[in-house]
Amino acid sequence: MSAVRAIEPISRGEFSKMLRRARPPPGWGKSIAVANSGGPDSTCLLYLLHEYFSSDGTRPENQRNDSTSNSHQKANPRIVSLTIDHGLQSSSADMAARTARFAESLGVEHSTTKIPWGEGVFPPLPAPGAPFEETARRARYRTLFDEMTRLRANALAAGHHLDDQVETGLMRLRLGSSMLGASGMRYCRRWGMGNVVGGLDWAGVEGMRRWIVRPFLGVSKDRILATCEANRLEYVVDKTNFQPEVTLRNAVRHVVKNGKESAQSLPPKLLQDIETIDAALENLPNFDGNLNSGPERLRAFVQEMGREVEAIEKEVDEITHKGRLPSPIGTFLISKEALEGIKDKPLVQRALVLRILRYVSPNPWGSLKAQAKRRSARLEELARCLTTPMSTSSKPFSMSSQVLWKPVLKRPKVVKGKSKGKVPAGWIASRQPPDLQNAWSVADRDITEPLLQALEARASEGDGGALDILFDCRFRIRIHLDAIPQAVIDALAAGITNLSIRCDKELYYPSVVLRTPKNEVVLNPADNPTPKFPEGIAIAKPVDWVSIEFIRTLGNI
Repeated sequence: MSAVRAIEPISRGEFSKMLRRARPPPGWGKSIAVANSGGPDSTCLLYLLHEYFSSDGTRPENQRNDSTSNSHQKANPRIVSLTIDHGLQSSSADMAARTARFAESLGVEHSTTKIPWGEGVFPPLPAPGAPFEETARRARYRTLFDEMTRLRANALAAGHHLDDQVETGLMRLRLGSSMLGASGMRYCRRWGMGNVVGGLDWAGVEGMRRWIVRPFLGVSKDRILATCEANRLEYVVDKTNFQPEVTLRNAVRHVVKNGKESAQSLPPKLLQDIETIDAALENLPNFDGNLNSGPERLRAFVQEMGREVEAIEKEVDEITHKGRLPSPIGTFLISKEALEGIKDKPLVQRALVLRILRYVSPNPWGSLKAQAKRRSARLEELARCLTTPMSTSSKPFSMSSQVLWKPVLKRPKVVKGKSKGKVPAGWIASRQPPDLQNAWSVADRDITEPLLQALEARASEGDGGALDILFDCRFRIRIHLDAIPQAVIDALAAGITNLSIRCDKELYYPSVVLRTPKNEVVLNPADNPTPKFPEGIAIAKPVDWVSIEFIRTLGNI
């Protein structure tokens, strides 16, 4: 019996638990897209997902995303296989064809998409011999996102496993990550907006309502291979994954399996990176080992770090719930008492600061810029400022992510008729006033033309629909096309009026303004705060065809 056969394949019961752990908060939705490269990991994942969700045509009770009775079971989500042909290897087209044939053999819907190198936001095709791994990865994920959005899939399932998790954690240690980063990938995370507005990885509003899930993060590669063998699944092997001199990940994989001495044959830059990782690993206070510790110990270590990070995030959940004080939309006010309670918990402090920065910052949600670039020194200094005992002389400050922190004072309760002065209540985080370089994000924006285009598209497609506009990476402004009064549509089409977005200059809260020949009128929804604008701008009665929503989430995923 071979070594692979001696290892147990993944059972249906195990896979059910993996899916529960990876399930997106809003549920699986009607479709799950699977990133299918044709390798063993994605082949195994596609097979197990298909088998699991096609067993009886109804979603198992523990996988449902509603609270209705058993008589109202949801239909299973459809599974869609997505393959991206990057065109960077002579074999890429053949590999894509093989993935399509395998999906067809399962009866799974499949789509193969070529990366449109040199078109739109996509860079030119990398020249032969040029480094392409990072560019190809970003282009692949952008294409996957576009496809899952087109197919209205709620989540993209990826086949990353425990050994990938070890490699990711070690590579992050090279960059100076704390335990929060070195714990690796999450079973489920929000896709996020991207890193640069309009760039290759830009996802915008859509990225806030779609998810990437990795059910295999708790199982090793050999269990996946055993599952493929047990079910006679054919897959392709990318030989470049086993060339340690090609990428850092390949080098880390090689050294984890063969020991640190095997790194001596690597190119100088990769050898230096491996030595940096080894030194960082040896300096960790909660791990007595190094790159010679072997795959099993490193797997166990990364899993333990993951459990500790989960505990930290749960504590932060509680702090943001119980320690948050009322404050305006788009801001976060943390109480002095909540900060005092974590003064001796540096990792909790760091996780809390990251959570608040990501929530308040006008940088794209999920980007490094929205999280102080996750630089340890900057985050530690910010946490130190917030946890230093407050006084009435505490001053506002800003360190990163375009977030301004201000001390908030309150007047204490009157005791026996004696009134005391104000005392510290906590720190409020708000959007920092933009500098000249970033002023464009809150500048007045005329939306007449995109609105007219949306109305024209609605007329040709025959449905209602809405125009969604992301403002300052913080607010989604939605114009409900079917509810716009015809008189307004006619005036906009004739050029008599126009529609624009403006924001106040205090909290940078947006409003929709209709300019007519006679005046300017703010068209705010009923539940919006009254904006602060110069005199001469009227506030209309609440309208039902405009909605404004703060879309950044305080959650940890």
